[in-house]
Amino acid sequence: MGGIRWVQLSESEMNEFLGTGGTGTLSFSTETENPPFSVPVSYGYDADGEAFYLN
Repeated sequence: MGGIRWVQLSESEMNEFLGTGGTGTLSFSTETENPPFSVPVSYGYDADGEAFYLN
């Protein structure tokens, strides 16, 4: 696996990216030789209440 990288968003960028909700993928690490365990999820996001909900 290549180098680890991450992105840091400002609050306004994060609010724009998350919107009010949508779908995504939640992944968990596994043994080195195996791919991550990933599951599709739907989520809700309330920027005013600073709340993130996973379904």
